[in-house]
Amino acid sequence: MKTMPLYDIARSVAENAAKGPIFDEKIPERTKHKPVDFLGFSLHSRIGVAAGPLLNAKWVSLASQLGWDLLIYRTIRNRLHLGFPPPNIVYVERMGDHRVKILAEPPLSLADCSVTVSFDSPSPSQLELLEDINKAKGALQKGQVLVVPVVGDSVNDFVSAALLAKEAGAHIIEANYTSFYMSSDQVFEYTRKLSAALGTVPLIVKVGHFANHAQMEQILIAAAKGGAQALSGILPVPMEVVNDKGQCAFGEKRKTAGIAGGTIRPTALHFVRDAARIIQKEKLELTLLGCGGILLPAHFDLFFEAGADVALSGTGFLWDPYLASKYHG
Repeated sequence: MKTMPLYDIARSVAENAAKGPIFDEKIPERTKHKPVDFLGFSLHSRIGVAAGPLLNAKWVSLASQLGWDLLIYRTIRNRLHLGFPPPNIVYVERMGDHRVKILAEPPLSLADCSVTVSFDSPSPSQLELLEDINKAKGALQKGQVLVVPVVGDSVNDFVSAALLAKEAGAHIIEANYTSFYMSSDQVFEYTRKLSAALGTVPLIVKVGHFANHAQMEQILIAAAKGGAQALSGILPVPMEVVNDKGQCAFGEKRKTAGIAGGTIRPTALHFVRDAARIIQKEKLELTLLGCGGILLPAHFDLFFEAGADVALSGTGFLWDPYLASKYHG
């Protein structure tokens, strides 16, 4: 398997934002397809980059040129936050339901690639974000949309970050509800306040893996009643990360990390199927975005067949920048 060309896993997020993306290959020609509607916007296609890899306008610009049409910016906060130091991304293999082991070398096949995503949502300053998000929006081509995800420690943090993203020019806001446990009442309250603050700007609610179906149903109903127009899932799945000696790979304070890539694809597809059934059963007005383990062109269709309206890839984009072009054909 080719080593990741765009992001240097030995460097920090800040270094990759400043010096990346590492790409000097040919930009493929784009084939034309019938546009699709997404929350009132016209999209060239139903595929995009999940939150995380698009660190700034340079990254958004490259993804745009490579055929990714729903461009989801890095997750932002309402204040500067440095996040975790490296290592952030390492290759892993699954050892059980909730544990992975670090690999010294990447797997032979991209379809088997799984990695840690251990960042703690680092975020630039407000001034830098205002300038860069606007620049990122200006880099888009016709038929492309910029989504800015937000996270915080309180509802006021979420609203403040969302208004910052709106002011900077985001077409759509995504609220990341996976940073701490939220009850259905909290989801309703956060979503209601965000929707009221954003006005006509659409809101996506992003969720992670649920403990059971009943909890998932309650959260989806609460998000829809609160005013969300779309649901996105899943985020990288938290697992314990150990080295070859069975010790905590990132130290005692970082025993777990989000796991992305091939190992979570079955979980992600299960989530999409369940979410689609709940949306249909409860007649919720939610557009469904699916992500988790999309590494090959055929994986997009697995998510569409499961019920996703839009399919997103993060790890796949980083390891194979031509993934979107291969899917478009």
